[in-house]
Amino acid sequence: MSTRSGTWRAPRTIAVARGLWLAALGGLAALYFHGTVMSTIELMDEGQVVYSSWRVAEGEMPYVGFHQLYGPSVFFVNGALLKLFGVDLRVIRLSLVALKALVAVLVYVLTRRVASRPVALVLYGLLVAIWGMPIWLFNTPYATYYATALSLAGLLLASAERARWIASGVCMGLAMTFKQTQGIFAFLAIVLFVIVMTPPRAGPATHAARARQWAGGVRILALGGTLAFAVAYVAPHLATVSAILMLAPLAVLVAGLVVREMAGWPPHDPAIAGLGPIALVSVGAAIPVLAYVALYWRIGALAAFVHDTMVGLPQQIAWFVPLRQPELATVCLTATICASFALVRRLRRGNSLTGPLLVCVGAIAGLLVDRARNPGLRPYLLSGRWMTDFFGVLPGVPFFAVGVGALALLGAARRRQAAAATGRPDAGGDDQLGLLVPFAAITVLQLYPSADLPHVAMVLPAFLPLLGYAITRRVERDGPMAAGLALAWLAALSSPFLGARVALSRETFQARFDRASGISGPRLDDAARVVRYLGDAAAPGGDLLVLVDQPMLYFLAGRRSALSGDEYVFYVVGAGYMVDQVARTLVDEQDAIRDLARTRPVVVDRRGSVESTRFRRTFPSIARFIDDTYRPATSIGDYQVLVPARDTPPG
Repeated sequence: MSTRSGTWRAPRTIAVARGLWLAALGGLAALYFHGTVMSTIELMDEGQVVYSSWRVAEGEMPYVGFHQLYGPSVFFVNGALLKLFGVDLRVIRLSLVALKALVAVLVYVLTRRVASRPVALVLYGLLVAIWGMPIWLFNTPYATYYATALSLAGLLLASAERARWIASGVCMGLAMTFKQTQGIFAFLAIVLFVIVMTPPRAGPATHAARARQWAGGVRILALGGTLAFAVAYVAPHLATVSAILMLAPLAVLVAGLVVREMAGWPPHDPAIAGLGPIALVSVGAAIPVLAYVALYWRIGALAAFVHDTMVGLPQQIAWFVPLRQPELATVCLTATICASFALVRRLRRGNSLTGPLLVCVGAIAGLLVDRARNPGLRPYLLSGRWMTDFFGVLPGVPFFAVGVGALALLGAARRRQAAAATGRPDAGGDDQLGLLVPFAAITVLQLYPSADLPHVAMVLPAFLPLLGYAITRRVERDGPMAAGLALAWLAALSSPFLGARVALSRETFQARFDRASGISGPRLDDAARVVRYLGDAAAPGGDLLVLVDQPMLYFLAGRRSALSGDEYVFYVVGAGYMVDQVARTLVDEQDAIRDLARTRPVVVDRRGSVESTRFRRTFPSIARFIDDTYRPATSIGDYQVLVPARDTPPG
C-alpha cells in the first residue's frame, strides 16, 4: 500500500470507526428507552399533542381546523407517522425512542469537545437513565425533544465553512417550527457565539473606519436585542425571584460582552468578519420559517398561524411554576457534595482537612435530623427513600454548569488577552466554551414558565457538556479520587430514576387499548372501560365531547371532538392555564351549542372533578345546554357517559 493510499485511508478508517461507535451508543440508548416505551399513558398533556397529530393525519391543518400553541412541525411529523404506519400510539412512542437516542448521542459528541471520553460516557449514561424513567413525561411527543435534537445538531454544525453555517441556521429554524422560543433561543446562542469568538480588537484595522463602526453597532444591537427578547419573554413575572434567576445568566453574559465591545471601540476587522456567519445562520434559519409562512399565506390562514404561534394565543396563557425554594435536605445534600470535593482537594494537596470535614459532618447530620422527622430514619435509609432527595439536587445542575462554564470562558478570554499583549501564541483549547456557554445560559430561560422537575429534566441536555467540562477539569487537578467521587455522586443522582425503572419490572397493568397496542399503566382501568363502551354501545362512529380535560380519550376511542376547533382552549382551561374571561373570547358558546345540537355527540364527564368544574364555570351556557338536553347512559368508575335525552338507552 502506498503512502498516499495509507494517508487517504487512515482518516476514512477513523471516520468509519467513529461512526460505528456513535451508532453503538445510539443503539444502546434506544434499547434502554424501548424498555419503558410501553409504560403509562397521560390522558391530558400527551393527549392534546397526540389528538392534534391524529387530526392532521386525517387531513386537518393546525390553526385552521383547531387551535394549538406548539409549532406546526410536531403535528405534521407525528401526523405523517400515524398516516404511514397506522393510527396507533405505539407508532409515536417508537419514533420517540429513536429521537431520544439521537439526543443522547449528540450530547455525547458535544461533551467530548470539552471533556474526556470517560466523563462524556458517564454523562451520556446519566441522560439515558433520566430520560428512561418509566413515566409518560419521557414518552410524550413534546416539541421540546424535537427542538433539542435540532438545536444540538445546529451547534455541532456551526463552524468556519459557509455551507455549515447555513445548515446550522436551518437546524435552528426547524427547531422554531417545533417549539418557537426554543428555536429562537438556540439561534440567538449562535449569534452570541460568533460575537464571543470575534473580540473587537483581536485583529488588524484595515477596513474603513465607518464600516467597522457600522459593524460594531450591529453587534451591540444584536446583544441588546437578545437581552430585550429574553426580558420580554419573562416580562409577566419579571418581578419574581424565579424569573430574575432565570434571566441572570444571559444578562450577565450580554452585559459582559457589551462592556467588551465598548472598551474595544472603535472595533477592528473582526467586527466585520463576524457579520458573515451571523448573516448565513440568519438565512438558514429563515428558510423553514418562511416556508410555513408561505404555506399558510397560500391557504389564506396566515393570520391564524400568527395568532396561535406568535402573537395572540401565547400571550393569553396564564401559567407559571416558579423555582422551588430548596428544602433543608436539599441544602444539606448540596453542602455535602461540595464539601466532599473540597475534602479530596485538600487531601491531595496535604492541607488541613478540618474545614471541609466539619462542613461534611454537619451537613450529613442536618440531613439525617431533618429526615428523622419525616419520613423517619428506618424508611429513609432502608427503603430507599434517600434516593428521592436527589430529585431536589437536579434543578441546581443548570445554574452550576453555566456558572462553571462562564468562569472558564472568562479565564480563557483573559489568557487570550494576556497572550496578545505579550506577543506569545494563544494556547487555545477553550473555543468550544464560546459555543456552549451562551447556549446553556440562554437555555436556562426554557425553565420559564414552568421550572418544575419535569421541565428541568427535559432541558438537561443543554447543560451536560459544561458539567462534563467541570468534572474533567476537577479530575485533572485532583486525580483519581475526584474521578471516583464524581462517579459516585452522578450514580446517586441517577438512582431515583433507575429505581423507578426497577420498580416497573415488578408491576403489571390490566388496561388495554386497541389504538395503543401493548401500552398500559396505572389508574387507566376506568378509561379503558369508557373507551370500550364507546366502541361497543354508544353510537359507533359519532362525535364525542369530553368535559374532563382528557383529549387522549378522543384518540383512543377513535372519535373526533364535536368541538374540535376549540379543544385546545378546553385543554388549557381544564389545566388551569387560562383565565375564564380570556377563554370565553376564544370560544363562541352559542356557536358551540348549535354544533352540539346538530351533531348530538356522546358526552363524557366526571362531575365534581377539578377539570369538569373549571369547564362548567368557564362555559356556563354550554354546561347548561348539556344538563338540559342530555341524560346519563352509564357510569364507569368516576366517569359519566351522557347521551341526548331523546336517544334510546344503549345496550
